[in-house]
Amino acid sequence: ASGVAFTAITRDTNIIAQVVAGNGGVLGCFSAEQIATITEFSQHMNFLGIDLTRIPKLGLSLDIVLPLLSVITMLLSTHISMKASGQQMQGSMKLTMYMMPLMYLFFCFTYPLAFSLYYVISNIVMTVQTQVMRKVYDPDKMRKEIEAQIAEKKKQEKRGVKNTTVKVTDPKTGKTTEKNISASEMNKRRLEYARQLDEERYKDERTVPLSELNKQDKE
Repeated sequence: ASGVAFTAITRDTNIIAQVVAGNGGVLGCFSAEQIATITEFSQHMNFLGIDLTRIPKLGLSLDIVLPLLSVITMLLSTHISMKASGQQMQGSMKLTMYMMPLMYLFFCFTYPLAFSLYYVISNIVMTVQTQVMRKVYDPDKMRKEIEAQIAEKKKQEKRGVKNTTVKVTDPKTGKTTEKNISASEMNKRRLEYARQLDEERYKDERTVPLSELNKQDKE
């Protein structure tokens, strides 16, 4: 009735544009308070001179800046993420890498410019996060450390050495720490512990130490 065409996607943004433009047919559908709210909302939907409620169109204007930036930052973010992870891109992965930005480019020219701005910021944040994580957890360095550990473990297995981690309590401080001991040391500890259990079990049955009995038998 007011000469305004609406779609499911552009309904709200077109209403905002018509209210701001002062279309009498649209203004008559709202109260003065609602018109003031819509107008104020429109004033806050401006980014560096770009109306974020507007749907971009192909052409030489500021409207195409955000859609192009969203595609460029997405390509950059994906490339850096793949490089940081140390993965080699196969044919299908390369195809996906280029198809996804093209798909989002279509969405950027279908939805208001706020959609493009969201993905620009999201891609930049993801890129920065990937770079920071790479500095903290360098995949190349971690891979070399793991390879060195595996190689050392294989050497020990070839020598027949198997280490065991045990918890040791300091009798003076009472502090418990973990200690890595060899298989032979572990067997000694088990033998000593078995002797202690044996002495505790048969202490009431013996009146003469076992060592003295052995001496008597020899005599």
